[in-house]
Amino acid sequence: MKDYTVSILVRNDTGVLTRIFGLLLRRGYDIVSLAVGPSETVGVTRIIIVLFVNKLSIARLIKQLEKLHSVIYAEDSTSVPCIERELMLVKLRASSKTRREILEIAKIFHAEVVDFTKDSLTLEVTGDPGKIVLIEDILSNYDIKELAKSGKIILKRDSEVNTEYLRYAKNLPFFLPLDEEIDEDAELLDALERRAKRQEERDEELELIKAEIEEAEKN
Repeated sequence: MKDYTVSILVRNDTGVLTRIFGLLLRRGYDIVSLAVGPSETVGVTRIIIVLFVNKLSIARLIKQLEKLHSVIYAEDSTSVPCIERELMLVKLRASSKTRREILEIAKIFHAEVVDFTKDSLTLEVTGDPGKIVLIEDILSNYDIKELAKSGKIILKRDSEVNTEYLRYAKNLPFFLPLDEEIDEDAELLDALERRAKRQEERDEELELIKAEIEEAEKN
């Protein structure tokens, strides 16, 4: 089992969200995140759902969603080259000692300070899910008062460039056919390799952040 991303377009009919969520609840799907908002077409809503399920369950869900009257389109977008973004707002208690450290972290991650008092800081962070997870992990070392996330939103890349492959595999072609069949074992090994490299990069980035904070404290 793993996280799957499902993209759905629906007509704004009465009760359409109730029917979709009812389907998810009846099947016992574990919802990781959910984003609902207007699409480029008036009267049509785009829904992005991240579910923790297995491959068989996600294929079955797509078929069930397509049977619903108000659903225009439903797709498993997990392996499709996409632009992924999330928004996080996080309010932290900030003393005279920790305020400078938090501001340094915000600068490194290009986070915006959207509220500021003598006792707290509120940051706005926008980026891909990996960036959000990393800064949330770092900020968990401080006193978080409140936290809110938007859930993941996505749009397909017209270029069909798969940034995951570009980031972790230098020798792969830039444009990967969307209909290319991938051996299951090879796909699993690739996924494990990417995960290990992400962890290494994350550890290196954490060490860099700690070094920059220590340097800032000396100055």
